[in-house]
Amino acid sequence: MRRILSAFFVLPCLASTAASLPAQEIRFAGIPWETPVDSVRARIEALGWPFHTATPSGDLAFVRRDRAEVNVYVDGSRVIRFVQIDAARGAGVEARFRALVDSLQALLGEPIDQRPEMRVWEHGLTSLSVAVIPDAHTGKGTVQLQWRGPAFLDAMERRESDFPSLPAGWTTVRSAPGSRTLANTSQVERRVGGVLAAVSRIEYVNARTVGIVQFDGVEFRMEFDCAAGRVRVMGGAVYLRGQRKSFDTPAAAAWVPALAGTDPARVLDAVCRAAGQGPAVVTAPAPVRSFGPVPPGWIVMSEDVEARRLLQPGSITSLGGGVYAATMMVESGRPSTSAYGPVDATRFDFEFNCANGQMRMKRRVTRFRGRDVHNEPPPPGFDRWAPAPDNSPVPAVLCRIARERTP
Repeated sequence: MRRILSAFFVLPCLASTAASLPAQEIRFAGIPWETPVDSVRARIEALGWPFHTATPSGDLAFVRRDRAEVNVYVDGSRVIRFVQIDAARGAGVEARFRALVDSLQALLGEPIDQRPEMRVWEHGLTSLSVAVIPDAHTGKGTVQLQWRGPAFLDAMERRESDFPSLPAGWTTVRSAPGSRTLANTSQVERRVGGVLAAVSRIEYVNARTVGIVQFDGVEFRMEFDCAAGRVRVMGGAVYLRGQRKSFDTPAAAAWVPALAGTDPARVLDAVCRAAGQGPAVVTAPAPVRSFGPVPPGWIVMSEDVEARRLLQPGSITSLGGGVYAATMMVESGRPSTSAYGPVDATRFDFEFNCANGQMRMKRRVTRFRGRDVHNEPPPPGFDRWAPAPDNSPVPAVLCRIARERTP
């Protein structure tokens, strides 16, 4: 049980010198997210953006003569997102993207996501991204800036979700294919020294198995220090179809910093806002994730703010009956400590059954800067056949390559 809690709600331990971000939220043009939408329209027009149109749902569009535009998205009376399309076109797009990245980095610090054509800054439940995307009308590259407010994910989850309706009193802080993270913001307990206590939960569309435990939800009893930007897990439980399967209470819960861009920071911000103590202080990510060139002989299956997942096509070997052996590698994009020294990637030898979508691990090797660090067998339970994780890119990529090789 304890291994499940640590595996699915990672609380990185940083040195005491880790930099903290001020208790402020990311905003568009300094406009507070709580500002009524009518006031938002007046403030944007005052910035030189002519009003263009409004949708029946209340979203607003502002367009300048140079083809730059600002779109305001609302949920009821709440503004939840701003999207700005820059005026740069053609050869000027790349230079404009680089200039914006430099200026935003000087203002907000290192981004949590540094993909070649995108940068993302996040503070609790608010974020700002800048990216090169195709123009909706011409398909050619444009620069898009997107500000997301603290209510954005919650509003999106209520509108469209793979899950049943959101439980009353819970707030969505992260939404991903096949999973979501929630915070119970309706039941926040105030404790000594300004500490808050609340419950968070990770839910999965499809049940997962770790060892002999099958579950589709992991719940955490947590404490939060809004002013210091830290959290600690006081206990937790795993659930399957609403029934609690097991429970665990750590022997000595330690306070850890809430890193920008992680679930602990998002849950912290949601709970602190609900208690009137937000936005919360969060700790700047250090070091920032950054991925180098793809190693020869490997292909990228998926990449996001958490990791880059690679597959070695030359390792794919048919074992018969739709079962294949292969090798994949998960790169974290930044070093972490282990019992064997620093590591920044893990290579896995595994088998996958394209007929039923199940996989099992055969061996794992931790790596650092392209060199093997430690070779070890898979953790208990991972050597047994089990369904691939909901968001795993392995089924689609490996099985497609296998089909293309079939005569």
